[in-house]
Order: sequence, then structure tokens, then C-alpha cells
Amino acid sequence: MPWIITCLCWAHQMNLVVGDYLGLPDILKTITCALDIIKWFNNHGTALDLFRLEQKRTYPDHERILALILPVITRWTTHFCAITRLVNLSVAMKICCAQHTKQLLICAGKTTEVKAKANEILDIVKDELFWQQLFRYAPVHFVT
Repeated sequence: MPWIITCLCWAHQMNLVVGDYLGLPDILKTITCALDIIKWFNNHGTALDLFRLEQKRTYPDHERILALILPVITRWTTHFCAITRLVNLSVAMKICCAQHTKQLLICAGKTTEVKAKANEILDIVKDELFWQQLFRYAPVHFVT
């Protein structure tokens, strides 16, 4: 009788499971909003500088400024790291957007489209429901 032996790749299996999890509508919307925040700040130097200054003020015990992590699509752990980092820096992010709204809108650019995108990002950051959902999906809180 012939035998077929298969060796399961658990890392691949985990990627598939996490991919399915991240594809659920509510989770996908929240994660997409979080990634939009990360991308927007990383693509706007002035906004990133304001955020870094706010980190210094908000977390004086931290020895270094933490970067916002943009995940790689094929590595689910980078999504975990990106979301966890955003959750850990949520207080500084909220304060930055509340105190520097005008400057953040100016640094976005002059066209209607980029101003609309900046307003969209600021609205997401100011939305407490977004943060509640993000905290629910990233339950592990630790300083990285």
C-alpha cells in the first residue's frame, strides 16, 4: 500500500489563518484605517516631526523615539508589530492631532484631494470607536 507523507509548514498555515482573520469586514476596516494613519504620517515629514515631538512630551521615560511601522503584506507578524506600535503610541497620536490640527492640514499640501485625505486621517484619529476597535484587535500592549 502506498504512503503519502506530508510535512505541514506551520508558518504557512499561520499566515493563511491570520490572512483569513484580517479579511473579516470589521477587522479589515479598522486595520485599513490604522495603516492609512501610519502611511500618511510616514509620508509627511512635518507631520512626522510633530508626532515625534509629541512622543517626547507624552512619554518622557522612553529613551528613544519610536517609529511607526509599515507592514509588509506577506509577513503577518509585521501587521501585528505595526498595529501594536500604533496602539502603544495612541496617546501621543491623539494629542498630536488635537493640538496641531492646523499645522497638519497645512503640511498635507494645497490641493483639495490631499486636504481631504488629511481631514480623513484626522477624523479617524479623533474617533474613539476606531481606537476601541483597534485595542480589541490588538490586545497585547507592551512598549516596543
